[in-house]
Amino acid sequence: MQARLKTWRNDGQARPLKKSLQHHFAYPLADVVNLFLDADILCQMMVDLGNRDVSVTVEPKDDDRVDIAIIRTVSADPPALIRAITGDWVEVHQQERWTGLAGAGEPDAAISVRMMMDPIGKPARGSGTLRFTEDAAGETRCAATVEVTCSVPLAATLVERMIVSDSIELLSQQFGYVDRLLAERSSAARTG
Repeated sequence: MQARLKTWRNDGQARPLKKSLQHHFAYPLADVVNLFLDADILCQMMVDLGNRDVSVTVEPKDDDRVDIAIIRTVSADPPALIRAITGDWVEVHQQERWTGLAGAGEPDAAISVRMMMDPIGKPARGSGTLRFTEDAAGETRCAATVEVTCSVPLAATLVERMIVSDSIELLSQQFGYVDRLLAERSSAARTG
């Protein structure tokens, strides 16, 4: 995991805090991506990872693009200092745009995801990107970056660090969930 610390611009405004994550799936690109585009699997994954009140809408736009809307309530365990800002449970509206799907299975295929996360009624916003590629061995690589900004100057750094760390941890858990699901399916296919 790589992290870049916040830097300040000349006008005194903070730049968003960013963190990156790399993940390797030992499965083909199409198999990995198909799980992330399945509304039932996404919904169950979110519930299994501790979210509640989960709603997932997967909307294919054409052969190359799918939009996903996820609404979920997540547990927030903030330090006491910022609990008044974040609360204990936060409703998050997440929008994802998946592009490059028409090329899945082709050599040098790359699938890109642009995410926007909006914790409703909170002063922080998040965004992120995922880039899925298949290597020469037929396995999938994912490069993820999450970026968070907070509009409360005195608490911004603490809130941003907490949210960006939680976001990277959630992505890591989601990747692990997909790995386990693919392993179970692969094992069932071999024994079935």
